[in-house]
Amino acid sequence: MPVSNAEIAPNKGVDLTIGSLLSLFTLLGLPCNILAFLHFTRRVSRNTNSRFFTRLYCAISLVDCLICSIQFPIIQALTAGRESESLLFKNMAFCSTWTIFTGLFLLLSVFLVLLLSVSRLLLIKFPHIQLRLSLPVVCPTVYATVLLLGLYAIPMTLGYVAITYNPNKAVCTTYGSVPGFDFEAITNDTMVTMPLLRAEMGVRIAWTCVMALPVLPIILAFCLSVFYLKKGTSGAVVTARIVKRHTDASVTVMIFTLVYVLCNLPMLIYLGNMKHEISSWMDEVETGYPYKEQYDAFYAQLSDLERYYAWLVVFDLPTSLNSALNPFIYYWRMDPFRRFVRTGIQDLTVHSTSVDRTAGPQGNNNSDSRRSPVEVLRRIKCAFTDPESGRRTSQSLSAIAEGGEIKKKKKKQVTMMENNHTERSGEDTKEEKSEATHIRDELEPNGVEN
Repeated sequence: MPVSNAEIAPNKGVDLTIGSLLSLFTLLGLPCNILAFLHFTRRVSRNTNSRFFTRLYCAISLVDCLICSIQFPIIQALTAGRESESLLFKNMAFCSTWTIFTGLFLLLSVFLVLLLSVSRLLLIKFPHIQLRLSLPVVCPTVYATVLLLGLYAIPMTLGYVAITYNPNKAVCTTYGSVPGFDFEAITNDTMVTMPLLRAEMGVRIAWTCVMALPVLPIILAFCLSVFYLKKGTSGAVVTARIVKRHTDASVTVMIFTLVYVLCNLPMLIYLGNMKHEISSWMDEVETGYPYKEQYDAFYAQLSDLERYYAWLVVFDLPTSLNSALNPFIYYWRMDPFRRFVRTGIQDLTVHSTSVDRTAGPQGNNNSDSRRSPVEVLRRIKCAFTDPESGRRTSQSLSAIAEGGEIKKKKKKQVTMMENNHTERSGEDTKEEKSEATHIRDELEPNGVEN
């Protein structure tokens, strides 16, 4: 039996480095995903398929928010010390709750990417198909319920799954167990039994399957999407603009899928390798030996890097990085989200510069008529609490209405001048044409209707 290396401790500098990276990904990903979630919840479309993908992206951004949030206890364990008594993981109720929800969020993330890639593949292959709007809500809910019952509720009730804090991984994890076995009460006299080893092997196989199996159709859908996109779709897409929108949306999903696969591929390789090592260990271990000695013997086969940092490097860091990158993919590939972010920043800037602005004279109503709808609604809200603000709001709304009437009159004047232009000729007509052009430029700056 190899010599136990239980006295070797993790490197504090490496712990702080990984904790800093997790903090960066979390502080970057959490607010950005909240912003993305707000955008997708407020986005309205008359197209059924567009609403389908909006709901799906809404669910993905929500799960990414939750994945970013669950990193805080890990950051605490890495920065405060893995054996510190102040860790949240030392509380068994928190440890169990955190482990269950972490597993559900990560598995839901896999399932949502699968649903996204397969749905886009169907639209590339069959452009006329109408996707059901209930799927982005019903499917994840049913899947999460099945996972909760199958991986946690039923096995833990029967005593075949236990959750405890593992300082080697700096996280709480699930272990295979047998009824009556208590991981918190393990002593040097606690013996290994074959049912315990089989339960541990069963947990590893179950987790490898639920994490790895959905990735296979994701990769297949990605490859088929590339193939059909290059080949071209049927005649359902009739204009160049719709072709571009269809292609851009498909490319966005393909990029989203590719980033997910690249970020989670190390974890899948690690799970498969860990299952193989545990299987080999089961062939060598003998029952009736102390559990701690067998445990140390297993970890003695691993390097310090694999023992203390493999789980963090291939599991926690890539998943948090993936969640932090997704909003940047939205901003890069989605014009509505880009406009939403820019409009929000501009609105905050306008609000900060207009806090101390007082009402101008009556002749300055043109500035009020160009205010954004958000500013108008803000002034209406103030009217119910501040009489002075209400007076200014009424002036602003009157100015907006007056500006709309002026614009209608000017448009009517342009139409009359154009009609006269078709019946008359000479110098007077040229003057009217010049005046009509001037008015049109005021109404439609830069060639875009205001």
